[in-house]
Amino acid sequence: MVLFDDVVEVFRLAHLDVRPGVGLNALEKDQRYLDFKQKFAELFESPESGVRKLLQETSDRVRTHLALQFPDCTALEFKVEIPPFEDFLKGYTTTVDDGVATNADAKGDGMQRALMLAIIKAHADARRHDALGKAFLFFIDEAELHLHPTAQRQLKSALSSLADGVDQVFITTHSSVFLSDTHPHQVEFVVEKDDGATTVQRMTPRDRTRAVYELLGGSPTDLLLPANFLIVEGQSEATFLEIVCSRHYPEKPRIHIVAADGDDERQAQYLAAVMKAYVPLGDSPIYKTRAVLMFDAPTGPEKAARLETFLNHHPHIRDNERAHTLPTLGLEDYYPAALREQFAALKQKVKLAKMMGKSVTRESFEADMPVAFTALTKCWGLAYGAA
Repeated sequence: MVLFDDVVEVFRLAHLDVRPGVGLNALEKDQRYLDFKQKFAELFESPESGVRKLLQETSDRVRTHLALQFPDCTALEFKVEIPPFEDFLKGYTTTVDDGVATNADAKGDGMQRALMLAIIKAHADARRHDALGKAFLFFIDEAELHLHPTAQRQLKSALSSLADGVDQVFITTHSSVFLSDTHPHQVEFVVEKDDGATTVQRMTPRDRTRAVYELLGGSPTDLLLPANFLIVEGQSEATFLEIVCSRHYPEKPRIHIVAADGDDERQAQYLAAVMKAYVPLGDSPIYKTRAVLMFDAPTGPEKAARLETFLNHHPHIRDNERAHTLPTLGLEDYYPAALREQFAALKQKVKLAKMMGKSVTRESFEADMPVAFTALTKCWGLAYGAA
């Protein structure tokens, strides 16, 4: 059922190396083609071939003259490498006229990939006609390379059409466009490597939002209207809370949790960027009275003073209880005690956050991490569309 070798025979994704696989299937049914193929074998490949006899006779005559100069030369053979018959149809060029007629290998990457996809589809159509009911599996690695977003969207649509029937298309991608544009039968998986081990997990809607955000570069100005924002200090907080939301609160509004690179000053900058990005949508920033922040406990008087100054300058945040401060210097000391003991050997913060998020129960999270739960609850309550 898997026809990957046949697809490779049509073209190779890494290089535009087109093969006439589509046409050969039809030619194999043409009697004149079969007769020509037989004549080729008789002329070049048969032991009785006149060409072979002529080469041998020439070799014998040359050897006789050569032996006069080099008596030790007792044998001489001229060999002509006869190419496989199928190679006669491989030495051709493909010309594409998109306003300027040019060889395909001189076109841009986008045109070359579009051409290769068209050849795949034509090959699949031809093979399917010969074998009704046969399904195809297509494997394409990073199909979006060198394509601008509009071209990626067109390619995604074309690839989706391949899967409208019984065929399946497997794509590895780093494209935010491929993720954000969904197909009715599309299924996404997250592939991660950790300490040499590779894991594959089904992507959740929250995972997709996070992945699109990160593929866009992780800037708050790249976000597209989530229900609300929760801005935290570091990536471990964002990772832990994203997993907790996905596991225990899938029914809650779709908020976006933004990590401020472990910097409380960056949190203030991110909040300003989030509010500024959406000013054109109204007279005042649409998240100004909604976004929620969660800080680690200040590590010293300087940070405590900085946090106090920030809240004094933003009374709408303080008065509306949208700033929440953990009682510990970091999330790592705030996890439930039993889990901290269980995963004491893990020192890498983000890896620990993943394990904690996957292990903590809803009951333990709400009872043992009340500040984090309160921050999430506030963010959900102020979210657009919240009941």
